Amino acid sequence: HTGADVICLQEVWRPQDLDSIKAGVKKTFPHAHWIDTAKVGDSSGFSDGGSNGLLLLSRTPISDEGSFALDATATRRLVLHGTIVVGTDEAGVDNGGKPQAVVEHIYCTQLGRTQQSDAYHGAYDSWSGEQARQIAQLASYVAKTSGAASSVVMGDFGCGPTGPGGLDARAPDNWLKLVGGGWYVAWPGGPWPKISPPWCTECPNNTLAQAARNTLTDHIFLVNHDRFATEVARTFGGLVAVQLPGGSTSTHLSDHLGILVQAPAREISGPLCYGGTIWM
Repeated sequence: HTGADVICLQEVWRPQDLDSIKAGVKKTFPHAHWIDTAKVGDSSGFSDGGSNGLLLLSRTPISDEGSFALDATATRRLVLHGTIVVGTDEAGVDNGGKPQAVVEHIYCTQLGRTQQSDAYHGAYDSWSGEQARQIAQLASYVAKTSGAASSVVMGDFGCGPTGPGGLDARAPDNWLKLVGGGWYVAWPGGPWPKISPPWCTECPNNTLAQAARNTLTDHIFLVNHDRFATEVARTFGGLVAVQLPGGSTSTHLSDHLGILVQAPAREISGPLCYGGTIWM
């Protein structure tokens, strides 16, 4: 249990896993948004049957559900979008003095990786070029659908900065593109680059990871927020016991660690908790 109000999951590739997760968390997260891209168009050229792997979960109803397909090679990449009500503006500042609901836009995504063993055969010269294209598409989609409204953008972005304690940059040029538009990345203590990256989410000591170095590619961005995040934590760092045919073993839940952010949607609203992690 993460304590989150909204969770963005990635790499839920198989329909049976998606159904199992939804059923398992339905009591706490009764509202879910996903798109079955495996049944859209020709999926023969994509991995995992054309699945995008995304699942957006919420304690409260998700309205205005939408999605946007990013340009991608080999694996389908998508952005999920919706809105949730996070409070009430009793003064009706933007509604002629009449009380109105305060809405938060939420986004869930996973961008392409820049380090892949397969040669690139797409339209953007390289895997890095394709990721840069996806960043531009994501920023445009968020701006188009939310405008100046308060928004949270969550997921695995496949890029991140260098930092102390042996944290290595991943696709640093694309990271600068991602944060160059004024999005505030939620880290303990304040925004980047004033505050150094606090930790890795892809870590070599993860029992499920094949990472050779510490990197931070999983982020939660606050867009058009009045205030910074009030609490940021890394989640799913502990081991859990799993029963296998050959016996019990201890393992991490995911090859990436998650991030939990508590942030006010607006000054008049209470804090909401947002979580993101990777599932394999």
